[in-house]
Amino acid sequence: MPYEIHLKRSAEKELAGLPREVHRKVIKRLLALKANPRPPGAKKLGGDRFRVRVGDYRILYMGGGDWCRRAVSSKQ
Repeated sequence: MPYEIHLKRSAEKELAGLPREVHRKVIKRLLALKANPRPPGAKKLGGDRFRVRVGDYRILYMGGGDWCRRAVSSKQ
């Protein structure tokens, strides 16, 4: 069952400001998270919060039940 994706406005702005190649990779990972919100390599941060890596960037997100909210993609 595919999950819903809800980006915070701050995440949308940050995503829009990423370099083109990084933007493409982050979008690809977000779409993959829609099908599997807990892929191999996802780190549980506590509660229903998780993190996945996309090169030098991290996607922080929350998920529970049939929803998954993407919080931020940030460079480490």
